[in-house]
Amino acid sequence: MGAIVKSRAFKSGNSVAVRLPKSFGVDAGTNLMLEQRDGGISIRREFDVDDHRRKLTAMFDTIARIWEEAGGPPETGMKRDLDIFPDRPGLYGPEQE
Repeated sequence: MGAIVKSRAFKSGNSVAVRLPKSFGVDAGTNLMLEQRDGGISIRREFDVDDHRRKLTAMFDTIARIWEEAGGPPETGMKRDLDIFPDRPGLYGPEQE
């Protein structure tokens, strides 16, 4: 859980406002969602689809570069070493003779 900071509401035009500390990392102009529930107020950043898409694209680009340097993606699936992990009778259901 994050830090708890005390603040005080103040009048701003016809609304009431609250200052958020710079350490919370909320830039001016950030869209926020406010929810009032059980006598409390919750403030969250609005989900930004474009920002999410940019982060996913950057992640996939990084994975593609890693695969390119490694000579391709890793093999899918792993082969079991039967000497270390032998099959056990009945493991896959009734034995068939």
